[in-house]
Amino acid sequence: MKRLYPLVVIALTSIIFIACVEYVIVKDLDDSLRKNLLHEYTFRQHANALQVASNIGNEISNIEGELRVISAHPAIKGMDKKACNRQIKASFSALGSKVIGDLIRTDTEGISYCGALEDAVGFDSSQFPHIRKIRNDIEHKKVLSRGMALDYPSYQGLMTVLHVPIFINESFQGTIGAAIYFDKLGDVFLKEMVEDDYGYIMLVDDNRQIIYHPVDEYMGVNLTDDSHLPELVCGKEFRNIFSRAKATGRQSAQCVVGAESVLVTIVPKEVFPGRSWFIAILTPIRTLEANIFTNRIMGLSGRIFLVLIVIFTPATLLLVHFTRHLLIANKGLEDKVQDKTDEFNMKVKELGEQRKATINIIMDLNIVKDQLRNTDKRIGKLQDISRMGLESAGFEEADLNSVFEELRQELNDHIMGKNGEVRSEGLPKLFCNGGHMKEVFRSLILNGLGSNESDRPQVTVSYMEDDEEYKFSVRDNGVGIAEDDFEKIFDQPDLASIRHILKEHGGRIWVAESRLGEGSLIKFTVSRFLGQV
Repeated sequence: MKRLYPLVVIALTSIIFIACVEYVIVKDLDDSLRKNLLHEYTFRQHANALQVASNIGNEISNIEGELRVISAHPAIKGMDKKACNRQIKASFSALGSKVIGDLIRTDTEGISYCGALEDAVGFDSSQFPHIRKIRNDIEHKKVLSRGMALDYPSYQGLMTVLHVPIFINESFQGTIGAAIYFDKLGDVFLKEMVEDDYGYIMLVDDNRQIIYHPVDEYMGVNLTDDSHLPELVCGKEFRNIFSRAKATGRQSAQCVVGAESVLVTIVPKEVFPGRSWFIAILTPIRTLEANIFTNRIMGLSGRIFLVLIVIFTPATLLLVHFTRHLLIANKGLEDKVQDKTDEFNMKVKELGEQRKATINIIMDLNIVKDQLRNTDKRIGKLQDISRMGLESAGFEEADLNSVFEELRQELNDHIMGKNGEVRSEGLPKLFCNGGHMKEVFRSLILNGLGSNESDRPQVTVSYMEDDEEYKFSVRDNGVGIAEDDFEKIFDQPDLASIRHILKEHGGRIWVAESRLGEGSLIKFTVSRFLGQV
């Protein structure tokens, strides 16, 4: 029995060792996975917030375009109230907009004398800052009001009003405006995204007033009012997060809403000249915990298999050894009746059996070694599959010419305002996340136009390819980049985000050449092997 003690000690030691290693591995994996998931969700929230701002900005630009078309109609320009009322109601009906609640025509004094809704007719809107601004401005530029709510039966809910000027023979003759309801704006552009991400989105204007929130009672609340802050998110720290977001272009933090922890990302974006709104996206931490649990189960299954091998292999060896020991002892009792020659032969036979047992043990240990090696391979494959499932979402065959042209249309007002030119020299079709690639082009184009002092800013996108990757070039004629800043420039929030996107696409980004005052050439790559596995 003394021979059994070492094997028992080995088995117990192995079990304790595996348990300790399992605890350390699970803790390290959870910490690493949580960190990676927080980074991934923060990146996704930032991308979603930019998309929300872009969609809303485009909608407001579209409404502005419709107003300018309506303002050119003779009945709208004229001072015949009946004709104006008929035409403005017809235009309102033809629009069929899901976010516009009314159309209003005001005179040079700010008095509304015709509108789609009767409640607005005769209303003196000259008291409002946005009406005073467009009247007093020498050029009478378009204006977008802050969030407000009027006390009229036909006006229910928080809204903003967009006004454009009306000119007759270059003389200012009043405005035409559209009342845009924030709750309808949210239903059109935010509701579907909220349901997909299991969280919610909140819009805040540049006066810190909540202009959209899924809970109606918070609509119109101003964040400078401390009495409401504890109920919303992060307590008084919420106001500080908005201040940091305005300074840095993006801010993320973990906070508590009521009894639930959330990840909040706040992005300020200009949706109209002179109007910057904050887009706040909040995702419950429980969504991250669910992903951690799923990955933990996948990794744990492989480690359980390893533990079973370590436990049952010594137990099998113990049983084999004990059985052989009984057989040898029984044989020894029978051999006692034999003469010395038989005893000698028996000892020789016992030595042969022991040698055979030793060889069998060595063979069993080699089998265990092979089983452990195969288990390590399975664990590695499970982890690879987990990472691939997280990173490959949204990838499909995309025509970058269409993506680029769609982006150029979205940025048209900005490009024309800069008197700039943005063009491409033909782009490929490739397997990628089209939405993310659009953000890569957006950031590089805006960077090239923004840091440009020439009379005619230009940004040109081209590409070439080899057997392994697509190589893109983005050249501008801007102020250039100092050589010491070639790496630092990618620490900026927008450029850091596209570095992460290109890493997802198996690529990289770098400053290929630049001289101060002579423009820059930035290059990036995308792998040709995406989608071929």
